Amino acid sequence: MTKKGTLWIGTRNGFYYGKLSEKDGVIKLNINQVKDKDGKHWLGDTKIHSLVFDENNKLWVGTENGLCIFDPETLSQQMLYARKSDPEGLNNNLINCLFNDPNSGIWIGTYQGGVNFYSKGNTPFKDRIPFISQSDDAKIRYVKSVYQGADEKLWVGTDFGLHRFSKEFQLEKAYSNSPEQGSLSVGGVTAIYSDKENNFWVGTWGGGVNLLDPGNGRFIKYSNEVGKNTTDTTLTGDSNIRAFIEDSKGFLWVVCMFGVVDRYNPNTKSFKSIDVASEVGRPNMEIKSVDIDKDDNLWLGSTGAGLIKLDTKTLKPELIASPGKDDFTNNHALGVDIYAVHIDKLERMWLGTDGEFVCLIPLDGSSQIIPQPGD
Repeated sequence: MTKKGTLWIGTRNGFYYGKLSEKDGVIKLNINQVKDKDGKHWLGDTKIHSLVFDENNKLWVGTENGLCIFDPETLSQQMLYARKSDPEGLNNNLINCLFNDPNSGIWIGTYQGGVNFYSKGNTPFKDRIPFISQSDDAKIRYVKSVYQGADEKLWVGTDFGLHRFSKEFQLEKAYSNSPEQGSLSVGGVTAIYSDKENNFWVGTWGGGVNLLDPGNGRFIKYSNEVGKNTTDTTLTGDSNIRAFIEDSKGFLWVVCMFGVVDRYNPNTKSFKSIDVASEVGRPNMEIKSVDIDKDDNLWLGSTGAGLIKLDTKTLKPELIASPGKDDFTNNHALGVDIYAVHIDKLERMWLGTDGEFVCLIPLDGSSQIIPQPGD
């Protein structure tokens, strides 16, 4: 979300554009469907997995069929695809995750294509990490998460485990699940984050949360599954971790797939659970993405419940947009499934949904339809 409150959303089937407004304490979401001159949806029915802004305020959209670079100012877009004839292009069209390092460029994690790197000022993509992209093991090529810390070392989460690379992109350490004490709980690493206290957190698919002890290189495990939790404080959400996000007060929020968000208090070293799914009355929802605004509100994109705002002060979630709610569709075809949420520097919130692509400008009541380039 941007500083002015705009939300960007990537969806399962492309793009929508709309506005979020508030009047007399009631929040309304109005959606405009983005179409070209022929009435076709922008980006068609492409599923969107990840959104990130670069230093030039261009929005990178990772989809299941290539990479789109969108300029909100000129409303232009550039589509990039993996082609056998282009050895310096993308090596896979299914983009799982994107990470922007302001000092170097954009990291692109793909499905069984490894990691691509886009250097600032250079259009061609570089295969900086052949250890992953050229591995014979498909689990290593399946990149689920990418993270770069203040020391500029790159961390890559795959179906195999966690890999740490030097600034020169040489493999320094690989962590995987094994019978040894202190190993990674499972192989699938879906989220990586270093908090303000330099605690290094690793989220997994099915193995809960792992906290890396820098002294001995072992992991402390937090899980709600019997026999897997090795601490005094139990993670109360499910063990499939979507993301970590930290608020201005230093609380770490652990976003779990099946509708639960855990707040980690660094002072008490304990978790507090918020059962978002139960509180909004959507027990079958799945959380797909999250971002945080300047007021520390969490914005959750989900399947089965649409867009949810979680007030981190009151710990109360609110259903913002979902089927059956007044003014949700506004006679347009925005689907309920929201797969990506991103708030840009201007406080605009962008959403990737199961319909199209949406730019929401909360509270001020303004909106602008994004036309197809060339209109």
